[in-house]
Amino acid sequence: MSRIILIGNGFDLAHGLETSYSEVLRNLLKEETSQNFKFLESIPDSTLFNIVQTKELWSGYKNKTLSKDRYKIQMGDTTEFVDGIYNGIVHESVWTNLYEHNFNNDVKFKNIFLSNLLNEISKLEKWIDIEAFYFKKLLETKTEMTMMKLNEDFKQITDYLEEYLYREYNNNPPKKIQSIQNIFDTICNEQTLLVNFNYTTTETLYDLQNSKVIHIHGELKSTNNPIIFGYGDTTSENYKEIKSKNDIEYLKNIKFKRYNETGNYKELKEFMELHPYEIFIMGHSCGIPDRTLLRTILEHKNCSLITPYYHQEKEGGKNNKEELSSNILLNFQNEEHFSDKVESQNNWKPLPQVND
Repeated sequence: MSRIILIGNGFDLAHGLETSYSEVLRNLLKEETSQNFKFLESIPDSTLFNIVQTKELWSGYKNKTLSKDRYKIQMGDTTEFVDGIYNGIVHESVWTNLYEHNFNNDVKFKNIFLSNLLNEISKLEKWIDIEAFYFKKLLETKTEMTMMKLNEDFKQITDYLEEYLYREYNNNPPKKIQSIQNIFDTICNEQTLLVNFNYTTTETLYDLQNSKVIHIHGELKSTNNPIIFGYGDTTSENYKEIKSKNDIEYLKNIKFKRYNETGNYKELKEFMELHPYEIFIMGHSCGIPDRTLLRTILEHKNCSLITPYYHQEKEGGKNNKEELSSNILLNFQNEEHFSDKVESQNNWKPLPQVND
């Protein structure tokens, strides 16, 4: 029987790559904040936001009455700020006064999408999906000018994401995990298609038994297969509302439209039509941002069995079985198909991790 293997971000995380959205944002904040701490002879600046000091503090530094070390202390500690964001313990006041314990250092955001995203993280005290948040802001946008600004800001984040992942992958190249190779030895053959939702090429570490590979969302630094970062649920009533606006700016980052830029989606569809197939899910959360594509794959008449691999924390810690099961269910319009196709949870296995 033919097989389709769905590879998601959890696959890269299993190999020790810091590719979660939380790490991407944490490093973005650290780098941009560091730009604001280059104590030059002009007001510090960065691409995404500025830290605007009080006139008295800046004058003190300029007039040599305040030492550079003292200035740095009064400006606050970059690491403490970023770790505060990372651990979800900041308050909304941070975004009007960057450091709660400092003087009047106001943050002036150039990237409004980032400002809104960080406010939402602060309010909910947890990390959220960047692509899903983009869609939320898209629905709230009322004019063409603000839509263009949203897309411009989102592209800045997308460009940074690509740069960060490229550095992370090349500076910390992943290593082969033998227990994952053992899984591939069992399920891969010449009738297997591996669909990689990541932008990285971690699957190249493995012998896939001549399986075909599709990078459905593109590859880092590729002109022929550029990365696709956006929103992928075209099944909702909200999407119908967007289409009714008849404005191409609103459709710019809809994944399903961008799939037409390469032949990847058509190749996937052709494979699905040929023979009955089993699905193996490795590191994909099966969440809303990919819902349209996942529904197409999971609900297809030729899909006979779905076997997920789940994430298990060490030493009997938590696992994501319940969340993964719920996300998979939400991709089905017919719940009976879910029961018929998805392997019973007691037969699921954890995805091996690099430090197991």
